This record gives sequence, C-alpha cells and structure tokens, in this order.
Amino acid sequence: NIPPDEEDVVVRQRELTKADILKGLKTEVITRDEARDRLRELRYSPADAEFLLKIFDAQVKPPIEPAGREASKADIILAVKKGLITPEDAYLMLQDIDFTPEASMFILEVKAEVSPFSPINFAEFKDRAQKYRRAAGMVGVEMPEEIKKVAEVVVTLTGEVKALELSITEEKRGLVAEEIIPEETTRRLKSLQVKRNRAISTLEKAKSEYDRLVAEWRH
Repeated sequence: NIPPDEEDVVVRQRELTKADILKGLKTEVITRDEARDRLRELRYSPADAEFLLKIFDAQVKPPIEPAGREASKADIILAVKKGLITPEDAYLMLQDIDFTPEASMFILEVKAEVSPFSPINFAEFKDRAQKYRRAAGMVGVEMPEEIKKVAEVVVTLTGEVKALELSITEEKRGLVAEEIIPEETTRRLKSLQVKRNRAISTLEKAKSEYDRLVAEWRH
C-alpha cells in the first residue's frame, strides 16, 4: 500500500516510468523479466505487475484473432477500473490493438469507470468525449442502454471482420497463381471467406440498427 502523503508523487512517477517500460519492451531494449522488476520497483504488487505485463504484451504483439483482441480490450478496461492505467493510456492502447479512435473513445465511455488514481484526468477525458458527441449531434443527455449495447456489437463485429480479412490475406499470400492449390487450403480459404461474408452481413445489420436508434434518440 502507498501512504496517502506519497500517493501523488508515486502516481506521477509510475505514469512516466510505465511509458518508458512499454517503449523498452517494444524496441526490445529491455526483457519481460526486466520490465517486471521495474514495475515492482514502482511498488506495484506482483499480481498487478503481471497484469500490466499482460497488457503490454498485447501492445508489443497485437492479437490477430477476434477472441484475443476482445480479451486484450477487457484487460485494458479492467486496468482503468483498477487504477493501473489512465483512460488516456487506455485510449491509445485500444488503438494499438486496432480499434479506431472513435471506437476506442466509445468503449471507454461505455465500459470504463473513474480511475481511483486519476479522477481529474478521467473527468477531462469525459469532457472531450462529450464534445465529440456534441459535434456528432448527440448532445448532452445520457445515451440509452439499448444504443450502447448495439454499439458494442458493432465494435466487436468490426474487429471480427478485420481479423477475418487479415486471415484471408495471409492465406492468399502463401499461394502462387501457377501452382495447383491444395484442396485443404481451398477449403480453409473458402471457410474464412464464408465467415467473413457472414460477419459483414451481420455487421451491416447492426450498423443499420445503430443508425436507426441514434436517429430516433436525436429527435
């Protein structure tokens, strides 16, 4: 535990040093074990240090599969709730795992709660989000739960479509036009394309429903 009179200093030190640790991991200047030691030096518990490392792992090597991406998203949101990272950190981290800026902001608005270590930062973040919503024509009032749920579906499906398209691209990359394509590869590629097309169809329906609900809400 951090004594109350030291909390502000420790928090500021943590934010600066965590950024350096993540940068060091990305550039392979430090190892994962060294990163863990540095987090422990910042007085994170062993469990919190390990949890932060898990989040950092996804920044260093972003997950491709939808399930991995969703798991990383959940970890980032939980870290905000636990006060391990700020909403601003989370906003950038979500983009590192391939969420758009708009989706990242929406996820944080819907999912994140006030961080115990940075209430002012969170308030500022919420203020920016409110300004974004006003610019989009969604002024002032709290967004209904029904819209939030549909928006979450849109965000999730968008990630699934991107992941499937990436898998299809990777599968095609290994093929040479002149060669006979193995039957197993053809089946795998066809299966991915079917899944992608279904996901796109479901996504379009979800987007239409979201647009309809938002239009009704605005009026």
